[in-house]
This record gives sequence, structure tokens and C-alpha cells, in this order.
Amino acid sequence: LLIGVSLAVSYAGGKAIVSFMEFFFILGLVFKEYFAKILALGILLYAIPFRIARSAGASLIALSIVFTIALPFLPSFVATMSMGEENPLENVNFRGAYDMGDLRNKLGVFFAKGKVTDLHGTPIPYVKTEWYINYNGTRKIAVYYTNAEGYYNAGRPTGGLPLKVDELHVVFHYFGTKLGETSISPKDFKYNPYLDPNSDYVYDFTLNNVVYLGNTILLLVGEGCRIDNVKLDQNKVTISLESSFENHVKILYIPEIVDITSIRVNNVDINITGNEYLWNDIKVSTIEFMISKGESEIEIEFSNVNGKNNFKVMLKDEGYFSDVATTLSQGFNVESLGKTIGKVFFQWTILPITYLTILISITYSFAYALGGRKLRIPIRNYV
Repeated sequence: LLIGVSLAVSYAGGKAIVSFMEFFFILGLVFKEYFAKILALGILLYAIPFRIARSAGASLIALSIVFTIALPFLPSFVATMSMGEENPLENVNFRGAYDMGDLRNKLGVFFAKGKVTDLHGTPIPYVKTEWYINYNGTRKIAVYYTNAEGYYNAGRPTGGLPLKVDELHVVFHYFGTKLGETSISPKDFKYNPYLDPNSDYVYDFTLNNVVYLGNTILLLVGEGCRIDNVKLDQNKVTISLESSFENHVKILYIPEIVDITSIRVNNVDINITGNEYLWNDIKVSTIEFMISKGESEIEIEFSNVNGKNNFKVMLKDEGYFSDVATTLSQGFNVESLGKTIGKVFFQWTILPITYLTILISITYSFAYALGGRKLRIPIRNYV
């Protein structure tokens, strides 16, 4: 019963905190996008020779300047005020939890989000990204799937990636088939708090050996093959490519969604009888063939099987902090949990509210001064 109540309270509190962070996210977007317009409107109102208009104009000018400059420093303010505190999700004393807590203490954490695209920038959905680090040997630390828009989400509260490592090795799979791999540094991620309120950094991956054709159809070519052009019609796609040697081409698709009706390579029909396999109870079809050295043109015709295109698949991330949620249901130390909830509330609610209050106070004083009034400190002579 205690575990059930704790989970319910944690869920409700987590939703409230996320909603509060979304408020700051939206507020930041407003001032980022409309700073110039708010400032111009304030100047116009300030130019009207009436006290109410001048006061409103001064308020808009002060608001646009103060919030545009100061809002991006909110994460730094929270980090500074929390200096010396443990990360609220790193040291929870769960029974049965393995050494991920110690690992996070040593390597730190940052929260990120980004897209996985093909070489033409088309987002690829349902891609499994496996994240590895070299820490006393190769260790898999997280798994994130891309959603229908091609975004992987290593954001709060159970996501994240290790910060104090030289490189992160990422392996990409599409319905059980490996697409490729790459290595990046945490320094390659770009700071962008405006993409998602639950992440602070952004990095997009481009798979140069892949073309995503929509409707779950994905074309994968081997090394030494360059894809030059892709022309997509309603039910037909033409791909021009060049290979430095005889190469291998693989097409993957979900037969529940789409059916490949014909494939032609340089105007020669290819046998479309392929293989099928199950991945997470999903039937996946593959067609493989070879192309010769030099330039080739591939024509693929397909037809939609699922007219409503309501294909859904449940893909569960295994985040950097997912063991926290998992072990919560297995038993926990009440004192440790209470300290964790208190720290989360302090860092993600109290400190942002305090920062917002400071900005409002500065804005009021700035607008008061712009309005032409002198700031007066009331000092009484009690003698």
C-alpha cells in the first residue's frame, strides 16, 4: 500500500513539476520569438504623452529587456544555488539497485534530445539508439527509440546521458536490423533549452547510407555506395546511386502497412521474394539484391495495405535513470526517498519561482525608473 501511495504521489508531483517547467519553456519561447515586437510596442506606448500609456510602455520595455537577457541564465542560477548538493536523482538509496548510482556520481549527467535522419534530412521513426561508454570495459548505459517524428528523447526525468566521458558510442537499429554506428563527444551537443522543457542540449544524427521512403519503407546500402538523388511520387520512388564496387542493397518494410509490388534496377526486374522475421511481435519483411559497380538507378513501386496508416508500436526506452523508477516498485528507503523528493521540489520548483520573483522585482524597478519616477528609500528620523 505504501509503495502504491508513493508511486501515485510521485506521479502526480512529477506531472506538476513537468507542467511548471513547461511554463518556463513557453515563457522563454515567447520572449525569444517576440522580443523585438514587445520592445517596439513598449516604445510606441512610451511615446504617447499620457501617464497610463507611458507606464504601460515602460513596463513592456523593461519586461522585454530583463526577461530576454535573464531567462537563459535560469539553469545556471539553479546549478549555483544547488552547488554542493547531490543531484536529486543520483544517490537514492534503493534496495536491490546496482552500481548505476555510483556511476552517475562519477560521470555526471546531461539531458538531451535530437533527430535521427537519412542523408536527405528525412526523420526516421522507430529507430533504436543504443548508447555505450568505455568505463571499465564497454558498458551499455541507455536505449532510446525515435518517435513518429524521428526524435529520440534523453530528457528528464528518467533519461539523460553521462557527461564526464570522452565519447559516447551510438548503435542504430531499425526493427532489429543494424543501420550503422558512430561515436560522438558530449561536447558535440549544442545547448538549446527551447526545443523541449525537459532537455537542455540537442544533437541530430544523419545516417548517410539510409533512405527513408515513408510508410515504414527503409532502403539500406553498403559501404562504398553513394546515394545521389531520390525522387518520390505517390506510390513510386526512383533512387540514383553510384558504387565503387559491386554492392549490397537491402529494403526493410512492415507488410502490415505497405506492400512492395515491383523493384527494377537499371530497367531490369528484380525478384521481390524476400524474407520475413518477427521483432517484438512485429512482422518485418526484407528484400536484398546486388548492384554492379558504377551508376545505378533503382525503381520501387509499392501500395498501401493499411489505408488509415494507424500503425502503432510500443517501444520502451531504457534511460540513464530508468533504474530509479524500476527499483521504486521493488522496495526503497523511506528516508532517502523523502530527501530525494525534497531536493527535486527545491531545485525544480522553489528555485525557479525565486528566480522568477527576482526578475519580476527587477522589471518593476526598471519600469518605475523608465516611467520618470525616482526610486525613494523611506528613511524615518526617530530621533
